[in-house]
Amino acid sequence: MRIKVKFHKSEKETMVYRNTTILEAILKEDIDHHHVCGGNGFCGTCRCKILKGQENLSNPNQKELAKLGEANLKKDLRLACQALVQGDISVEV
Repeated sequence: MRIKVKFHKSEKETMVYRNTTILEAILKEDIDHHHVCGGNGFCGTCRCKILKGQENLSNPNQKELAKLGEANLKKDLRLACQALVQGDISVEV
């Protein structure tokens, strides 16, 4: 099943497979987005805001909880390298 990821500011969108990370979708569309640690969840530079479809992402893992904390997760911020897409989303990078 293919899933749509829409990028707010660039107005680009892409189709990905279930459990693709947001970062993989970003790189697929050649969108410039920081990811200093190479997608390993250590630096936090790949954080992004989920505008639509928060319920269509994997639950935050320990790396996200450690980097972002509960307060930022409640503001719909996620680490692009850790959040797995499981349904259509709209994201601001």
